[in-house]
Amino acid sequence: MNERTRLDELFMSQALGRGMLSSVQIHRLMEEVKRRRMTKPSVFAHDVAVDLGLLTRDKALSLLRSDAVQQTLIGAGPDLERADLLLKTADEALYVAKEKGRNCVGTAAP
Repeated sequence: MNERTRLDELFMSQALGRGMLSSVQIHRLMEEVKRRRMTKPSVFAHDVAVDLGLLTRDKALSLLRSDAVQQTLIGAGPDLERADLLLKTADEALYVAKEKGRNCVGTAAP
């Protein structure tokens, strides 16, 4: 299992365990991630969850900040960005989107 898949599974188990997503929503999310990876292999479950409206960007980021997810990011090696850079970039994108207003997406370069 690659690091991206491990991170996605951990993200989804955290969301389920904290009651943020139901098992039906997790199944829908898994299927959508699988479908999107056929055309864009670099997609993550947390991005898809936000795109589908299952979680807000803030809630998705809170799950990414959990200790278990952080340990996976730190141990991922060169296949994934370093955890601090990933979170910094995600935070910057969040603030860009907030400045644009409701229902907006922001991006930030690492």
